[in-house]
Amino acid sequence: MPVYNAGNYLDESIPSILNQDYKNIEFIIVDDGSNDNSREIIQKWMNVDSRTRYFFKMNTGISDSLNLGISKAKGKYIARMDADDISLPNRFSTQIKFIKKNNIDVCGSAISEFGSHNKNRYFPKSHHEIVTNLFLFGRTLAHPTVIFRSEIFNKFKYSNKFSRHAQDFLLWMEIFSKSNYKFGNSQIPLLKYRIHGKQIRNRKGVESLFVVKKITSIFLISLNPNITEDDIILNYKFNKLNQISTINDVKLYFEFFNKLKKILTKNKIKKKWIIIKTMVIYYKVINNYFIKLITAKKTDL
Repeated sequence: MPVYNAGNYLDESIPSILNQDYKNIEFIIVDDGSNDNSREIIQKWMNVDSRTRYFFKMNTGISDSLNLGISKAKGKYIARMDADDISLPNRFSTQIKFIKKNNIDVCGSAISEFGSHNKNRYFPKSHHEIVTNLFLFGRTLAHPTVIFRSEIFNKFKYSNKFSRHAQDFLLWMEIFSKSNYKFGNSQIPLLKYRIHGKQIRNRKGVESLFVVKKITSIFLISLNPNITEDDIILNYKFNKLNQISTINDVKLYFEFFNKLKKILTKNKIKKKWIIIKTMVIYYKVINNYFIKLITAKKTDL
């Protein structure tokens, strides 16, 4: 668990890990140069439970903190946790069962958002759905819920190559394109995800979306040289900004999606699911286009 000035939340996040019904854990906390009371709170919990291990470093960001923590880990699985969230008591046991049952390597879960609003959020369940959503800028995995097989980090690391705010998305892309490891998401909400104004997703949202587009572009073009930057821009506009506005945009998006289908099929993504997904996206594009067309006509009248 990386920590940076999280003193207001640690008395909830730390015991949520120590009170897991899966007891065989080591709890590694990496303090990324906090200057609040985080250290004192962590040390208090270290005195309560000897499974807690604490490392302090200068403030260099979450990727370095995660890599340091991973390098100190000894177990078969490595679980992510954020300092402002709360894991439910059955989180680890449920996810490990899910990993074994479905023979996957990277496992996330649904989340219960709380704070400024309250709702459950769900993510694609199967590897095929998750990978497709990666390239469509869709919801994939909630980073603080993820449990990895530790062997993954013999080959991969978190990186700030493009930004300090999209290291998880880059890691998913690296794992998919350079290995045969499989993704999955439990559909049970196993983590309470705190919504507040200081989160990176709120402070750096626009920057993160720009970086995600750039990463997607690089990986798509590397997987299929027939994909162009214009394809990526069109995909980004449709899936995030809903700026498809002409019949030519619709036609071009169909062409892009056919290219994407070839990539995913080549990488052993099930054809049946891709066909279903394609139909859903096509209808969404068409509906979006015609709604705008009708609105424009009404305005003209």
